[in-house]
Amino acid sequence: MGWMAAKVAEHPGVPREAGALPAWFGGAPAPRAAQHEAHAPAEAAARDADFVEVAGANIEIVLNEYEMKPSHIRAGPGAVTFVLRNEGRFAHNFHVEGPGVDSTAEKFSPGRTVRLEVILQGGEYKISCPLSNHDQRGMHGVLVATAAK
Repeated sequence: MGWMAAKVAEHPGVPREAGALPAWFGGAPAPRAAQHEAHAPAEAAARDADFVEVAGANIEIVLNEYEMKPSHIRAGPGAVTFVLRNEGRFAHNFHVEGPGVDSTAEKFSPGRTVRLEVILQGGEYKISCPLSNHDQRGMHGVLVATAAK
């Protein structure tokens, strides 16, 4: 126990009454699989509730600082047209990447609407605004192409 007390003393801000510290605190790798499985059902349920179902060939997305609406989309596979409306104050662009697709709508100004046509296969796609640091600031989402249930 003396070793753990020394480790705690090396990390200011950790209360001494923390009790037994997890193994990773002393430098051991965290048990990733166990942590992920514990949270997966809750995350999956929360993600499912956020998805917007899109029927038809047009997927309309509004871009703003720094978000896309909707950002979690479920659509059928096949030819689709993203209808992208910039309602923000800054220029944005749009990128979709996934099975068989890596397409970008070039930068477009506030108030403009552009279209990007792609052919979706079944699977998961990342959608984002890769302009500057917009993706890191939250302008990204997920599109899942799946056959109707």
